[in-house]
Amino acid sequence: MTEGPAYPVYSTFDVGMAVANALLAGVDEGLAVCMVTLNGEVLKEVFKTPAEWIPMPTILVGYPAENWDGGGQRPRPPFEELYFEGEYGKPFPRDPKVVEQLKAAKMIQEPARPHSPERIAEIKRLADKYGLPM
Repeated sequence: MTEGPAYPVYSTFDVGMAVANALLAGVDEGLAVCMVTLNGEVLKEVFKTPAEWIPMPTILVGYPAENWDGGGQRPRPPFEELYFEGEYGKPFPRDPKVVEQLKAAKMIQEPARPHSPERIAEIKRLADKYGLPM
């Protein structure tokens, strides 16, 4: 199977599932985690990997320095524009009870307010702590 033409494509799904599980496990342990993708050609050059290797996402793991809410959730399009029932254009109905459960679990947060005085003060504290310019 590892020699088949579809193997590289399917291996990316395996990596995606593993990364998702690792991210969830990290959060569950109280760690700050983030998935990043790097320039594959640069990685191959720096690490001198074989040409057929496919660079995959990297997981950054550490202890959170900022507030867990991180200034809020990034803006997203309305739910009804993202999810459809049966066919495109027929919005999937949003269940208000599920929305409340997700809010209670902090899986839905207030929208980010990157220019709020509180967030600016937090970013300044972090910049001062790590000697970064503001």
